[in-house]
Amino acid sequence: MEHNLKKGTGSKPVKGNISDNQLSLLLNIPKSTLYEWKRSVSFRKKLYWVLKSMTKDELIDFKNKSKEFVDI
Repeated sequence: MEHNLKKGTGSKPVKGNISDNQLSLLLNIPKSTLYEWKRSVSFRKKLYWVLKSMTKDELIDFKNKSKEFVDI
C-alpha cells in the first residue's frame, strides 16, 4: 500500500532569537527562573518559549502593556 505523504520542510525560522540573558534583563525575570521554566513540564515551559519567540520590540511592548494592568 502506497501512501502519498509529504515530507516536512523542517523547522520554521525563529522570529525572536533573544537570549535568556536579554530576556532576563528586559522583563526582570531571574535567569535561574528562566532556566527552571525551560526544564519544566508545565505551562511554564510554554510561557518560556512564547517569550523566547518574541522579538526585542515585541517584548518591550508586552512589558509596557502589562504595566497598564498592574497600575489599574
